[in-house]
Amino acid sequence: MSIDSYKILGLNKNASKDEIKNAYRKLILEYHPDKNISKDSHEKFIEIQTAYELLININSKQMYDKLNDEQKIN
Repeated sequence: MSIDSYKILGLNKNASKDEIKNAYRKLILEYHPDKNISKDSHEKFIEIQTAYELLININSKQMYDKLNDEQKIN
């Protein structure tokens, strides 16, 4: 995986659902394209949304963690 969803949200692998939600809310406000005028805010906003959607769902989070662990072994 080329994108580290935990890194995007500033979390570790053991983050709870509440920690994921809090990190998402903080970052989404900071990088919202209507509030952040930097040229890369839209891309960062999308990265944050994608990372959140992946990690907030327990099934996709488990699959993501398993794939990352397997890639570290290889």
